[in-house]
Amino acid sequence: MRSFSGVLSVSFNQDFGCFACGLDSGFRVFNTDPLKHSYEEKLSGGVAKVEMLFRCNYIALIGGGSTPAFPTNVVVIWDVANRKEVVRLEMNGDVTGVRLRRDRIVVVLETTVHVFSFTDSPSQLHVFDSSRNPRGICCLCPSSDNSLLAFPSPSSPSAVVCINLGQPDAPSRNIAAHMRPLSAISLNSTGTQIATASEKGTIIRVFDTVTCAILREFRRGTNPATVFWPLRKLSLPGEVSFSRFQLPFSTKKSDICICAFGPQPESIIGVHQLSSLRSALGFFFFFVFPLSALFEVGTRVY
Repeated sequence: MRSFSGVLSVSFNQDFGCFACGLDSGFRVFNTDPLKHSYEEKLSGGVAKVEMLFRCNYIALIGGGSTPAFPTNVVVIWDVANRKEVVRLEMNGDVTGVRLRRDRIVVVLETTVHVFSFTDSPSQLHVFDSSRNPRGICCLCPSSDNSLLAFPSPSSPSAVVCINLGQPDAPSRNIAAHMRPLSAISLNSTGTQIATASEKGTIIRVFDTVTCAILREFRRGTNPATVFWPLRKLSLPGEVSFSRFQLPFSTKKSDICICAFGPQPESIIGVHQLSSLRSALGFFFFFVFPLSALFEVGTRVY
């Protein structure tokens, strides 16, 4: 069992083959399966969010924690191959989120979303208004065939606006997703479907991004909870799927677990962070198990 700095965030890359951890003294990248440490960068302060671009050497960083590594109004593009900062975007307010695709950098502020070209000297291409968005809720389709961008609608924090960055002047599409403000949204790999959850956290809905029609609805439970990232199914292209399960080694609602469907049919990959260890040690539990045997879970600890 190995310990490291206090953890500020955990996030998968676009194909769930890696996950990155923002720490109070830098960041780390792990291969998902098999669980393997891939990269570590020690910095003089904390990294609140880490956004990967598949397995590319460019990673977006946002400073955070008690002593941020970078000003909180800055997005840094870090080159892991050369271990240095290569791009710095300074915004006019605190950055709450960032998303990457091969040709775009999307920076989320509390009430606006900014789109930049992904070049050596990025230029701002678009600015969109949003409702108040302190969580930095935003998703960007990574597919070369679909440049869909989604974020909370400026007309309502409970609705999603979908914009095709390939046709930014075309009418946007609004999805009235919930009664309460959004807590999470997630596109499938092709950008044809979007999953949404509200602050209440009892219902997850899936919508068609073209027609805005609801396709599926899943009830997580009756007790309020925060949904950080709806699950996306990888084994069936264009599909979105969800699963609810109780981790045998966790009983606290404050425990955080991010999940993805694995490459094996009907398997789940998860990275679980125990709240009791979070601030002091930053341990992670990694697990893979078949959906047919939800309670027979093998774990590895890093």
